[in-house]
Amino acid sequence: MSDGHTPVDNPAHPIAIAQLFNQNGVRKIAIIDDSYDPPDASAHRAQIEKFWGEIEDKDEIDKAQEIFESWKCTVNGPEDIDDTALDQLVRHRDDPIIQEEHWRALAATLVVSRATVEQLGRYLEDGLRREVSRANYTEAEGLDYTSMQLIFLDYYLGPAHDDESVKNAESVAGKIYSACANATTKPLIVLMSSVRISEDMRTTFRDKSGLLGGLFYFLDKK
Repeated sequence: MSDGHTPVDNPAHPIAIAQLFNQNGVRKIAIIDDSYDPPDASAHRAQIEKFWGEIEDKDEIDKAQEIFESWKCTVNGPEDIDDTALDQLVRHRDDPIIQEEHWRALAATLVVSRATVEQLGRYLEDGLRREVSRANYTEAEGLDYTSMQLIFLDYYLGPAHDDESVKNAESVAGKIYSACANATTKPLIVLMSSVRISEDMRTTFRDKSGLLGGLFYFLDKK
């Protein structure tokens, strides 16, 4: 029996969130996170060797070479599977041609660090029907911030939780603010982190990046 409430009565329900986004003109969103950095092949050698062994056992070397070749990567053995080849595998992991278990297992290993942000991205795309751009620190340079209404930004924008990673995020936030300085409506920046960020750290970040308090919020990735 219905209790008289509709999904819209729940502010956390996708329909309610979508309506809120529509009311505020939120159509384009960006997620800028270091989990979108290209995979490091040297950190995944064991998984790569296992993957290639299964390719050999299934007598699928020619097929594998053709797939990598279609991604502009020349692979004749596991030693040729480098950062670029793994990055292409991640980018094409949903392609029907690589849905066999050994391909999926290697791809899953490579993207485990981005599971949380990808859950957010998929929810925004599939659940709320928004247009989502994804980028790491380097790729963020090519984003058109003036067309976006909401930007999720990783507090530690680098492989280590160090000062340099924070400076990277401060730099991106400053560029967002500068790019939209003359815009009638500025994007809301949501700072994210999987580790605790104190109020003082948030204030320092805001001050160094030049952000206004009303355009800046914090989200715990957990």
